[in-house]
Amino acid sequence: MNKMAKRSILSKGILWLFIGGGSFMTSCTSHDMPQENAPAEWVTYRFAGGSNPGSRASIVEDDIDNALSATLRWDAGDKVTVWSGATTDAMQPYPFTTEVGGIRSADFQYTGTEFSTKAYFGLYAADYDPSARHITFTIPTDGTIVQSKPHSSIDIGKYRPMYTDIQTREQESTTLTGMQFHHLSSLLVFNINNQSGKAVNVTSITFQVNGGEKPFSSTGVRALPAETKQSEGDAQGTTDFLKLTLGENGEGFEIANGITTSAYLPLVPAKLSGSNRVSVTLNTNEYAIATKEYNVGQLDLAAGKYFRFKLTIQENNELIIESILKDWEDGETIPVPIE
Repeated sequence: MNKMAKRSILSKGILWLFIGGGSFMTSCTSHDMPQENAPAEWVTYRFAGGSNPGSRASIVEDDIDNALSATLRWDAGDKVTVWSGATTDAMQPYPFTTEVGGIRSADFQYTGTEFSTKAYFGLYAADYDPSARHITFTIPTDGTIVQSKPHSSIDIGKYRPMYTDIQTREQESTTLTGMQFHHLSSLLVFNINNQSGKAVNVTSITFQVNGGEKPFSSTGVRALPAETKQSEGDAQGTTDFLKLTLGENGEGFEIANGITTSAYLPLVPAKLSGSNRVSVTLNTNEYAIATKEYNVGQLDLAAGKYFRFKLTIQENNELIIESILKDWEDGETIPVPIE
């Protein structure tokens, strides 16, 4: 396959604005008691989360797989943590929940004790350290992430951390505005087309960097929202591979001959220097199907971007990468040359 055959075009697929909550309280406190028979002095706060082009970590899968703009959704029961207070130094966490979810946007609500909303920001699947003034988040690299069903991204939501910039205002209000959520993570999308002539049961996918570089980390950090620092992993990285487990209890997906299915792997942002080569392996109960090693040059697996690998299982269990497509938050289409 020549270089031109390995390139293709991807239309807009923006994965920027999501929301959800990571700093949840597990015990029953005044912040998260049931709303039934709520005391009269309790107050209800609301905000509408998400806006064009998207909102949540669950992807409307047919859009991204068909090279359309990646419409994103909120699912019923999704939660976000809003840090709010009279000043940025006095913010406390409050859990907000959406009862019905929604495409692109959803209504979130908290009912409890009254609090100040002169300074606030939101988090999903991440923690905030007020003393250090930074956000931390964790995305496993070792196969802990499980996609339970083929062609479904609903399981990865808790591994897609997000944040909003800090909003400040002079007046108190029970309506929070300006809640535009942004990704702290990157995303790998694997479109797997089985042309082997038989069904293949894939139990996991491994993305490997070969050549000594260890660019991947399971932990990330970002400065307090509204500051300029971007999310990043450990400075040196800790591992040279990423793994996604497939199927209920790791039993895998059976991909019939002639069928294409998709898998989704979030990751802490990382950079590939270009001095190493990458490969993708589909693991089964009996054997592994691996691509050859490809040189993809310098690759910035940045927050708010996704990278789509089009894979084909050929006869004799040969696996090839047809193309790699990366999409930026401004909608620009960029095919990644592979050799």
